[in-house]
Amino acid sequence: MRKGYALEKFIEDYFLELAGQTREMPLEQRTFRVPFSGAMKCWKGDVLTNIKWLKYQFMVECKERRLKRKKRGVFFNLQKEWLVKLQEESYAVKRIPLFIFSFKGTCFNRLQVMIPFANCSFFDDLSIFVLSDISNGYTINKSELDRLYTVQGYIIYLSNQWILMSWNNFCLLMEYLKKKNINDNNK
Repeated sequence: MRKGYALEKFIEDYFLELAGQTREMPLEQRTFRVPFSGAMKCWKGDVLTNIKWLKYQFMVECKERRLKRKKRGVFFNLQKEWLVKLQEESYAVKRIPLFIFSFKGTCFNRLQVMIPFANCSFFDDLSIFVLSDISNGYTINKSELDRLYTVQGYIIYLSNQWILMSWNNFCLLMEYLKKKNINDNNK
């Protein structure tokens, strides 16, 4: 099985359920996992959403990596070019880039979600913590994230305009947006 397939399928399943969609629906009417993981010219990213109540759809890039263990904890090395490429490809087709990565092999706070701050006007009242910038990427310390996430609703602002949050906080945010947009459409 291809590296990252399980995470892509999990993310596709989440968005299908969130939108009340099934795989039996035609591809153009639902969220779907991109064949060949974005290597085709017509579709980029790993998962493309098609959720009626979202004003803008997501282009999702998934990265699942074995843990990098160092003396002081577990780290994920995030490469800047992944974020730059995702932003370029997403904005070219008028989608919001969503980067999801996994601390493969752990249970607590395994999934992390990143979204550009410019697409997040709804974050105004949440706590923010700045991670240090590395020249060609970020080194994300899992134990530091676990400590920060003990505060309800904690998100992290990366210095190149990205927000980082736990999967649980992202799911809460999506439920909030779903209720808000459905209520706004019923007015």
